[in-house]
Amino acid sequence: MRESGGGPLAAILAALLCSCAPLAVSADSWCSAEDEDPDSRWYWRVDEYPHPITQPRYCNRYRASFVCDPDRVINKKQADSLDWIIERIRNETLCICPTCGKSQARGITLGVAIMEHIHRPHNLPISEAVRLFAERLRKQWGLGHCDDDILLLISTKDKQSHTLVGPAVSGVFPQEVADQIYLESRGHFSNCDFYEGLESMVQSYFDMLRRLQLKGLVGARVQPPPGTSAGVIVGIVFGALALMLLAVGAVLLVVRRCDAQHFSTKSIPEALRRMRQLRPARHRHHFGRHNSKAATAPSYVRAPTAAAVAAATTPVAQKLTTPLAAPPPKPPRPPQTATLSNGCYASPSGVETPHLNVSDASDSSDDERSTSDSDGECTSCESEAAIASTPGASCSSTKTHATV
Repeated sequence: MRESGGGPLAAILAALLCSCAPLAVSADSWCSAEDEDPDSRWYWRVDEYPHPITQPRYCNRYRASFVCDPDRVINKKQADSLDWIIERIRNETLCICPTCGKSQARGITLGVAIMEHIHRPHNLPISEAVRLFAERLRKQWGLGHCDDDILLLISTKDKQSHTLVGPAVSGVFPQEVADQIYLESRGHFSNCDFYEGLESMVQSYFDMLRRLQLKGLVGARVQPPPGTSAGVIVGIVFGALALMLLAVGAVLLVVRRCDAQHFSTKSIPEALRRMRQLRPARHRHHFGRHNSKAATAPSYVRAPTAAAVAAATTPVAQKLTTPLAAPPPKPPRPPQTATLSNGCYASPSGVETPHLNVSDASDSSDDERSTSDSDGECTSCESEAAIASTPGASCSSTKTHATV
């Protein structure tokens, strides 16, 4: 029974071993370029390869990324996973540039370039062509701040892979360490597991950088020399003193212009109040314009204070520098003549009549109207006492004439 049972069991094992051999061969043949049509190949040049940040759609990405896969060797989910690890490296490692400010708080940046074929100029060896392609592509992308970046390049159909470390990273992360990380992940590329190989390399870089950072070899920010901070403090102190001197000089200049003898802070409020009162109105009425709203709007006039009225009505005594002009002379008064009333000549008060003789009949003229009574006597002069009581008046029994 044992011998008869062992025969079928051995036959089953032999069949399984025979079925596994074609699987390995088929996998190896899938990674080779023998079964590919030569006319359908596309050989990438450096100047034609897209940028993952500025041209994400040509890199088979839907947003800015650090992974470029124009030939779609891996799917989008796998590319997103690589982007997530690269973002962790940038965020959890410190800047290693000589001048690291707050705006450059990111650490080392990794870039991944995946393609099927690389153009080989002048029939160069494929390894040399890949190395030159990686050097030019790293400079063309410029992912770091000061060449603190690492580029991972894979050509699947050419079966080539190259890791290039930037000059700023090579001081703490030499090229030999990068080559050792590739050798540890080479088995994934031999089995055409390109995503697993890339994920293993990126994770190895992340672990290595964190260990170096804990030891203080990576991410130590460059501190300014001690003399720099002291110079900044001295500059701030001297700047403050200069500002104080300028302020004091400005105050002294204002006091000098305002006549310091009559300068008093008590008069400032009163002066400001008077300035507000004397300030012209901002909104002047334009009478030439027909504006019903402006015509009906109430106007408020501020009444002047008693102090302002007193200041306006107070006479100002000012010494004259030029003599006053003499007033013009008054015109001469017209001559006044005596009036004749009822044949009596009465001279006005204060007027002398040297050339008038009331007793002389020659002073009268024939063409003047006679003022004598019918009896030949002056009716107004009834007695000598009445004549004597009236100064400057005379009567005669004859015809009396007076010229006015």
